[in-house]
Amino acid sequence: MKIETRDFGTMEISEEQILEFPNGIYAFEDAKRFAFIELEKGRYPAWLQCIDNIRPCFIVFDPWLICKDYEITLNSGEKAMLGVNDKTNLQVLCIARVPEDYKETTVNLKSPIVINMDTKKAAQVILPKNYPYRQPIFKNNTNETEKED
Repeated sequence: MKIETRDFGTMEISEEQILEFPNGIYAFEDAKRFAFIELEKGRYPAWLQCIDNIRPCFIVFDPWLICKDYEITLNSGEKAMLGVNDKTNLQVLCIARVPEDYKETTVNLKSPIVINMDTKKAAQVILPKNYPYRQPIFKNNTNETEKED
């Protein structure tokens, strides 16, 4: 399938790259289908590109690259929506905010994207733990995250 992307022009994607967000993404609730685009498998950043519209498009990172002790907790409703059980293959991504000076890039550790890789269902969740919405990725090379004000 060919899609128009914000950052790469027209691109061919496979069905395996398509993720369904039953509730959309916060502030983009009408956007339900996204392509997960990796320029190189397992390397970040990666992109979540809406396949029904050129916008929204999000740059995403693996949160464990930024916070080694990162933990996700899903409530029963989130688990049911995603079809999570003990054997579910989950992937977690954090949306980045990339300003003109890329060295000021931050990621949202508080509200990650959780993907059931078996069903390709995905959701943005709000974690109960006090993670920051804007964690710098270049300034803080420790395992600890900055405190949210």
